[in-house]
Amino acid sequence: MPDRDTQNPTQVWLSRQMTEAFPWDTAPRYLLRDRDASYGPAFRDRVRVMGIKEVVTTPRSPWQNPYVERLIGSIRRRAAR
Repeated sequence: MPDRDTQNPTQVWLSRQMTEAFPWDTAPRYLLRDRDASYGPAFRDRVRVMGIKEVVTTPRSPWQNPYVERLIGSIRRRAAR
């Protein structure tokens, strides 16, 4: 059964997940994300402190979201192995 937090993620929960996923010395250089409201100030501050540059998809640009969705799907499939 999915955790309640993963069904309705908050910016605090997402920022905690970034810290757990990428310890300070292993963070990626870039983060490609959409403009979801869940990526609020707490999340953006955490990412900035970790030295990650955010690349945000253009608003109302549906051609960009398939790239993000494909990447997320690839990561999930790899983690399921």
